[in-house]
Amino acid sequence: MILIKWQHKVLKNAFPFLWPLFITLAILFTLFFIQIQNQEKYVNSYRSQIEEKLKAPAVKRDSSLRAQIKYEYQALKSGPDEYNRKYLEALSIRRNNNGTSSLGTRIKNAFTPISIDITNMYTSGEYQNTINELNLVASNKLTPFFPARLLTNESTKLTFGGDDLTFKKYSMQFSTRFYTHGFYFLEHLFHELVFNVLSTIFGLVILGWWAQIGFKKSSGCGNDWLEMLNISQEKAYLGGFLLNILSYFVMTLVITAVFLLISAAFASLGSLEYPIFDWNGNFMQLWQIVLTDISLLMINIFLFFSISSLLQTLISNALVQTLVSSIIVVLASLLPIRWWSPFASLHISMISDGFIFQNGGSLLSVILITLSLGIMFLFSGLLVIKLQRR
Repeated sequence: MILIKWQHKVLKNAFPFLWPLFITLAILFTLFFIQIQNQEKYVNSYRSQIEEKLKAPAVKRDSSLRAQIKYEYQALKSGPDEYNRKYLEALSIRRNNNGTSSLGTRIKNAFTPISIDITNMYTSGEYQNTINELNLVASNKLTPFFPARLLTNESTKLTFGGDDLTFKKYSMQFSTRFYTHGFYFLEHLFHELVFNVLSTIFGLVILGWWAQIGFKKSSGCGNDWLEMLNISQEKAYLGGFLLNILSYFVMTLVITAVFLLISAAFASLGSLEYPIFDWNGNFMQLWQIVLTDISLLMINIFLFFSISSLLQTLISNALVQTLVSSIIVVLASLLPIRWWSPFASLHISMISDGFIFQNGGSLLSVILITLSLGIMFLFSGLLVIKLQRR
């Protein structure tokens, strides 16, 4: 018992952020397993729907119709690669409108997820982008999503040919994707605004108090041990900020590595070369998108930690300061999405695929604007310290 207590004390002192790491990993794996569970439910439900169709009297009497339905049923049972290939074949037939000359063509053309009743709902963009994506997946033998579905984008809801209720229904049936591979799941998380907001707030809550160590604002000067070590308030302020950034970066790397290592035991990691659509009309590889995502995440952290550092010079109560910082993050996420916005970097998905740059701007411009604003807040804090000491 004494040994256990000693080990606990050592871990607590040596790794003060151990419990946040465990909490974060627990959340990640919960969300990951929900994806796996939802995929199983979807496939089982979809398979049951097809089985019910095969039992219908009209289908039993019509050998041609039965063959059409069984074609997809067999593809679904064959697994991701075969389903991906046949889905691509059927989608190409539908896209080219070369539909009904032979029984074989009719069978492939009737692949349920892209049947005739939705061709007027989506634009040609969704079909062609999906064809391009699946061609790249098949030709490069990459790990596909299962089951294969239409590749939608930020404009799909605006160009959809039905009402909102129909869009929601069709999205569930025809474009839902399940991120059941480690790399795909992480990329999906980075592209969720809620995740970016919460991960930033989490960092502020866990690390935001570091810059306050040995720092007294009420007296306008450093405390005794800072003076003994000949460490100025300015150095403590900047040191705390840099320590925050470095700690968050290390925590992100550790959490990512541990997640990928453990998740590989449940499902393959996927393919880092998987094609991701961008608004230049090209497909970027997944690893390129992930590097961009991580860079934007760290730029967000730089900006909001600089705001937090400034607030630490103005607000003596650490709890109130963290609360105000968190509120600023939430409010920033609600601002209109423009490339020139100082908080545009929160919208990682729209930046990494280029959607936000359709009317101007670039990734470099977003980075420069965000870093400039962060530096301005950071040095404003130094100015406050100097003014308080007078």
